[in-house]
Amino acid sequence: MKMLMSTGLILLSLLGCASNSGYKPAAGSGYGYTETEISENRYRIDYKDKSRRASQAKNYALLRAAELTLAQGYDWFVVVDRETQIEKSDDNISTDMTTGYTVTKSCGLLSCTTQTHPTTQYGVGMSSGTGKDFAIASLEIRLGKGVKPATGDTYDAREISESIGKSAR
Repeated sequence: MKMLMSTGLILLSLLGCASNSGYKPAAGSGYGYTETEISENRYRIDYKDKSRRASQAKNYALLRAAELTLAQGYDWFVVVDRETQIEKSDDNISTDMTTGYTVTKSCGLLSCTTQTHPTTQYGVGMSSGTGKDFAIASLEIRLGKGVKPATGDTYDAREISESIGKSAR
């Protein structure tokens, strides 16, 4: 019985890890969402995703825009401006050259001689990527109430919250 319960708890904890979507406010790592109030009904939303999944970053930025819209007492939002960035860390190759002098001193029975020779040293190094690949989706939105305009970049906040929110949680 204990074995069955232990196995069940392990499976539940693994399922919990697998369903962790990463949708959250940005904290120390900077991954997640942030928002900035531009004016009374205008905001900038940024979502930074740990990988280069631009589609997920865009969806999570839309979800945050919908949540913010509803929290501020509005019904819909218009995307005024949008931008997506993908940052990929590549392998770094570095080269360096050092110049200088080598001084040699040799002594015989009666005297010592000092000779100076110019030297040049070359070095080449390579480091692999740092693993800091990420995507950032940014939206500037304007919030609205009442009848939703029929433009292409206008979203019903409740619809977005329900449709994208299900997969994010």
